[in-house]
Amino acid sequence: MAGRRVGAGTGGRDPELPPTPSLAPDRFEDFTEALLHRQRFVASPARRLIEVSRWGRRGDKQDGIDFVGAYDDGTTVTWQCKRVDEMTPADVRQHVRENTYAADEHVLVFSGLASAKARAEVLKAKVWSLVDQRDLGQLVHDLPLHRARTLLEQSPRECLPYSTGVPAWPLWDSGGLFQHIG
Repeated sequence: MAGRRVGAGTGGRDPELPPTPSLAPDRFEDFTEALLHRQRFVASPARRLIEVSRWGRRGDKQDGIDFVGAYDDGTTVTWQCKRVDEMTPADVRQHVRENTYAADEHVLVFSGLASAKARAEVLKAKVWSLVDQRDLGQLVHDLPLHRARTLLEQSPRECLPYSTGVPAWPLWDSGGLFQHIG
């Protein structure tokens, strides 16, 4: 990610966190896949994600990855989704070891909030980055509104417990990720 590594840490408190920890592991993968597919529509990124594919089916040998993709500059990338309650430095090391797929970059996608220790550990693996719950929320927020809307409308019901009364437009919380729309 030219100039910065996604998931390098945004710091601060954010009341608009997506409730990804409440998703089942397969639902978290589905949500992440849908979000990644929509990243090609983000306005003026330094580089554009042009391809994302699920790597095999559940139960297949997946080489330690869930998705494989490419950017418009030719960089290849993998994503490994982890819907777990905690991500320790030892967990990070294990996930890095398990990935045997050759790509230019690798992203560990964690459903919760990553600790400073987990972030520091992933930085030791030179071509790795960590995307956590906060980063996922930022990726949704960066989408064009109509793309974010369809993502949220198609997301699992347990992920979207709140609705503002706008038909078929669920929001994450009463503060509203898209409170300014209405």
